[in-house]
Amino acid sequence: MGNALRRADLFTPDFDPAIIVCGRANGGKPHASVFDAGSRVGAETAAAIMNMHVIPVGDDAIKALAGKLPQGRIFGSGRAFVPFVSRQLYAELEKHIPAAARTAKLKVVAASSDAAGSGKTPPASPGQAGTDKVNMPKDWASIKLGSMVLASEGRGEGWYESVVIEVKGNDVFELKWLDWPEEPAFVRHRTRLALLHPGIGDETP
Repeated sequence: MGNALRRADLFTPDFDPAIIVCGRANGGKPHASVFDAGSRVGAETAAAIMNMHVIPVGDDAIKALAGKLPQGRIFGSGRAFVPFVSRQLYAELEKHIPAAARTAKLKVVAASSDAAGSGKTPPASPGQAGTDKVNMPKDWASIKLGSMVLASEGRGEGWYESVVIEVKGNDVFELKWLDWPEEPAFVRHRTRLALLHPGIGDETP
């Protein structure tokens, strides 16, 4: 239950990768997943919504990287399943991000830095609203208001980052999806939540 990414989420040999969607969110943590040609348009739209990059799967080097990524899925909201990946793997992916996209990203970072230096609060990136007060519990008993945990919509649906926005009592919590803040809040019992790996919160950019 505590695993955010199951082995089954990695694509099978008959899966034909077309594009990789990747980017940083949640305090700079890397995310990435791969999509086939049938999902390409939806994945490109999701990347734009989520402020992420798109890497076409062309040469053997990119295909090799794609083989290490989970298979993405498109949600009804227009966003996509793009889970955490290792920093080492993301560093390899970054080498293949088109130069124009990297330049645009640098401009956004520079604008945020200027706003911080002027004492103004930079606008929140998509999917990052409210993350400044997020904490990652070390065990289930530590889940509280503001905790970031993993939740699922059902068997086979995967586990996604969520934030506790209200403690209902009797071990019941109200949560919001971290990367899909426009989706309605939902309720889960403590035993229906999973924890992120404890090392994630200690990583440095």
